[in-house]
Amino acid sequence: MITRTSRAPKRIAATAAAVAMVGSALAFSGTAVAGPGAAAPTSERLSGDNRYGTAADVADEITDVSTITVANGEVQFGGADGLASAHLDNAILLTQADALPAETVAWLTANNAEVANIQIVGETTAVSAAVATQLAAFGTVERLGGDNRYETAVEIAESESPETTEIIIARGDDFPDALASGPLSIAADAPIILNAGVALRPEVTAYLDANSQITTAYIAGGTTAVPATVEAELEANGITVERLGGLNRDETAVEIANELQTLGDYDDGVILANRLKFADAMVAGPLGGERTYPILLVAETSIPAATATYHVDNCATIAEIVAVGGPAVIDDSV
Repeated sequence: MITRTSRAPKRIAATAAAVAMVGSALAFSGTAVAGPGAAAPTSERLSGDNRYGTAADVADEITDVSTITVANGEVQFGGADGLASAHLDNAILLTQADALPAETVAWLTANNAEVANIQIVGETTAVSAAVATQLAAFGTVERLGGDNRYETAVEIAESESPETTEIIIARGDDFPDALASGPLSIAADAPIILNAGVALRPEVTAYLDANSQITTAYIAGGTTAVPATVEAELEANGITVERLGGLNRDETAVEIANELQTLGDYDDGVILANRLKFADAMVAGPLGGERTYPILLVAETSIPAATATYHVDNCATIAEIVAVGGPAVIDDSV
């Protein structure tokens, strides 16, 4: 097993209030909007020829890669085991179930001197024993995985933050809310616990029963994603609940971004991820923690209203916009 040094949550005083909204023209403009007297933000694209290359490009931006995370990036897995992995606060590389992609091998080879530990998230159906053997050539391998994504999220929580008092509850059968929660999970030292349905799943109930020190839960998503019955069940267990949710995934990402501003300097930049493509959003969580940027959602060729409004509200302080994924994921016009 890998021994990890516990990370203290960031609790920095909130920055100055965002400037008042000046309009919604950003949603339809190809030109970056700057606040009064502010320079236009710079833009950066982190991408490869595919999701595996994009993950490697994002990993290049993470300062400490002595420990990395490896998760399945295939469409049929839908990011299942990787949904909660941002909390590990490592660069995330993606793999296929039965073979390491060339892009992942190339990154590991180039960074072999720095990588010491590799955490696989998910059981052998998601990341096979053969892949684990391949990874062992690059570092000491630890597997965090249960029989399903819900157990895997619990394994991550118990490994990284065994004494946490805060958690994030997010929908486990769809990805956007959980993945937008990545920077918040790191900033608040709050593991992402996945749930689905109108009640707490048995895996979540067992986790809470074994961790009576947990007193606070963020809910990521509106009541369609995490029903009010789940919120009531948490409160009945003596847990104080704060819901960060809007009418859709875009609004929820903005609510999470606003909460981040109460925890630290999270208004200097933003990360853009495609609202329908899980792989690029999945690897962006640790980057958000590294740069203290929230993850906002966009479509391939357009900007949702909630994302545009956040940008206008914060245009006096946003200095950088980072797009994760190639032009087929986020078009240059966005």
